[in-house]
Amino acid sequence: MNIKGLGYATGAPILYGLGNVIIEQELKGVSNLCLMIIFNATILALALLTRQLLYAGDASYAFPRGSILLWAFSIALVFFVAEYMYLGSYGLGVSVYAVTALTMLIPVFASLFRLFWVAEIPNGYLTAGYAFGAVAIVLVIIGSMQPDTPPI
Repeated sequence: MNIKGLGYATGAPILYGLGNVIIEQELKGVSNLCLMIIFNATILALALLTRQLLYAGDASYAFPRGSILLWAFSIALVFFVAEYMYLGSYGLGVSVYAVTALTMLIPVFASLFRLFWVAEIPNGYLTAGYAFGAVAIVLVIIGSMQPDTPPI
């Protein structure tokens, strides 16, 4: 197992958790499109700077071309729609509990897409995990709708 990759996979949800609370508490009145422009402009600038600083002399770090570039653009469209809906949910008053709980459905949908894409059926452990995850999602959403839900 790649330790660096595991560190990235662990750090991302921690930072996303922080970001979600900030969006809910401080930015909920800002349009999702405005947030997307601000976020993506910042991400673009930081990605270009980081690439230049870390990989400027690395010839193996080539920009994708051809069909790979087309796939990257099509995924960008998918991410645009997903981010629009995700950020928009806060503007519609959905709590951070419900929004983040629903993201637990990502592995379920990924498995379904993978089933149709490469005909790979999830094993029993994954299926059981999805069932427990569904129960967890329901509990978190019900809990977030209770009037006595404590603030984070």
